[in-house]
Amino acid sequence: MCASGTSCWKCTRQPAGRRVGPGDRRDTTFGIKEDTIWFQGHDGQTITIVPERKLIVLRMGLTPAWANYRPQLLVKAVLDATQ
Repeated sequence: MCASGTSCWKCTRQPAGRRVGPGDRRDTTFGIKEDTIWFQGHDGQTITIVPERKLIVLRMGLTPAWANYRPQLLVKAVLDATQ
């Protein structure tokens, strides 16, 4: 939780050469371009912006951190399905 008990989002975009989405593996290992921008919320909630495709993927589902969920798999499936 952020200040005053509200939910917050964290942007995980990093400088070129160090970019990873949620987790510790580079986006390119999932077949996702490095210019992808990730916002992480609580327990697996994510907003993903893929500029090259003019695509935004919003995931509001809750998945506890212990489940080791990786939203890159969902984003990759959406990218593949919308080609």
